[in-house]
Amino acid sequence: MRRFALAAGVLLLMFIVLASPAGAEEPVVRAVLFWSTTCPHCQEVVDNVLPPIQAKYGNKFDLRQIEVSDEANSEIFLATLLKYQIPEEDWGVPFLIIGEFYFVGLDQIGAYLDAVIESDLAAGGTEFPVLPSALPPTLARTPTAGPTPTPSALLPIRGQLSPTLLAGGLVLVLALALLVAVLRVLWRARRSSTE
Repeated sequence: MRRFALAAGVLLLMFIVLASPAGAEEPVVRAVLFWSTTCPHCQEVVDNVLPPIQAKYGNKFDLRQIEVSDEANSEIFLATLLKYQIPEEDWGVPFLIIGEFYFVGLDQIGAYLDAVIESDLAAGGTEFPVLPSALPPTLARTPTAGPTPTPSALLPIRGQLSPTLLAGGLVLVLALALLVAVLRVLWRARRSSTE
């Protein structure tokens, strides 16, 4: 009985060690910023908000910037807004997508970006959002490039689950299944030894 319990404990310990991110690469948070050269709020974000954040996180924060004055980039921006079902009142720049959230405007990016990066790094990082290449011709419209609204809260992206969240859920389910299996075997072994 003791040998079996020891073997089960070793198996559980091996599973925990293999499932831990100790041997994995360092997490990286990836984000996309849509901005315009004609937008003063965008210039403020690019010139004053992002540099300290990029200096703080270095290679742990990978930001891709897409300038929307170009027609092709403007179409990608609009297609992204439609794909993620962003409400029209939030269509404006600067617009940043990170993990499961998006930010609109200088105030929101400045207030929340650092905290979301910290949280996403602790959760194992994020991937770049999947951006559409362009709009179908029947949907082509120009998004707002003027002053932007500043929503009061973090706004989740609809229709997309985080790969980190899915992986974490899978590890949890597997760990629970292993624990149930070990407990069941131990219970059977104890029951057979008392008979």
